[in-house]
Amino acid sequence: MADDPRAMLQEAVKGKSDEEIVQLLKDSGGVEPSLDMTFEAMKSALKPEAAQDCVIGYSLSEGGNTYNYTVIVKDKACTYEKREPTDARVTLGLSVADYMRLISGDLDGMQAFMQGKMKLQGDMMFAQQIQGMFGA
Repeated sequence: MADDPRAMLQEAVKGKSDEEIVQLLKDSGGVEPSLDMTFEAMKSALKPEAAQDCVIGYSLSEGGNTYNYTVIVKDKACTYEKREPTDARVTLGLSVADYMRLISGDLDGMQAFMQGKMKLQGDMMFAQQIQGMFGA
């Protein structure tokens, strides 16, 4: 299981404060390059059998900076662009630290929303289906 990137990420963020997670990203080459790597990994994490054509937006914040990503799922393949997600079916707004917890499986999406850690704009019912399209 040591080769499982999601398990390794979960181990790296588990029990860490927001500041510790952000510092980990900075130490790994920077916040934005680290985020880029997570979105690049979505391409291989997409489950083709669960994929539905859509545009998903992410607006991630840390220290006064906002990192916008637009994930495009089309024809059972995934790409992403670093831009404001104006055409997204749903946009997820989170802190960078909570995003890392979310994608590692250390933070449940519904819990994050109910606790106010994740803001949703757009199709909230669709937001519940995103996790099923990617990864574990």
